[in-house]
Amino acid sequence: MNFGKKMRLREEAGILRQFSILKKADVPTLDALRILGDTYRNLADELKAIHDMVRNGKSLYVSMRTEDGTFSSFVPGMVFVGEMAGVLDEALSDCSEIVQATSDLTNIFWSPNEDEILRMTDFAMMAMLLNSGLSFMTCLKIVTEMSKSTNQKTWVAVEKMLAETGTSVMEAMVKFPESFPNAVIAMVKTGQISNSTVHAFNRIVDYLKFDVLQITPPCV
Repeated sequence: MNFGKKMRLREEAGILRQFSILKKADVPTLDALRILGDTYRNLADELKAIHDMVRNGKSLYVSMRTEDGTFSSFVPGMVFVGEMAGVLDEALSDCSEIVQATSDLTNIFWSPNEDEILRMTDFAMMAMLLNSGLSFMTCLKIVTEMSKSTNQKTWVAVEKMLAETGTSVMEAMVKFPESFPNAVIAMVKTGQISNSTVHAFNRIVDYLKFDVLQITPPCV
């Protein structure tokens, strides 16, 4: 994974936060990108390039992915899922929170593990999609396509097991202890027992955010 190469993490977090606020206020995407370009003059060219691609009919996901290096590598996938789930503002807010926390914890001696952050964003994408009402298998297929983590092949294997053997999600995930921590397995199991898989994945995201980046859930 690469964090944004053309700006500092704190600046990237600020752009994503303001983008999220603009979208929450129902500002059209093109207008939001133009406003951000006017605000962040040092990135005006990159933001204009994204703006122009969206204006010409490309999705925001494709436009942000094409302008590679402007944003951290996990951001376009989160944006894709946010657009699909109808919660783009929430996806941008999550991205801002992750980038900001990474910036806060990074110093000359230590920085958060990049693949752990990417694994966490896999679960964040799953949770957003499940919250939108899509089937688990549809959500899983999308995450396998969007994942940038070392878990990507594991997600493919889990998808295959569910499709071919009819095993439960927990039974499939427990086969890969190197990819899914015990806490994740426990929450998935509890979610299956109580028929609340969506709730389980939301809590997994909260758990991993705190475990990886010390982000405290809003309810705490």
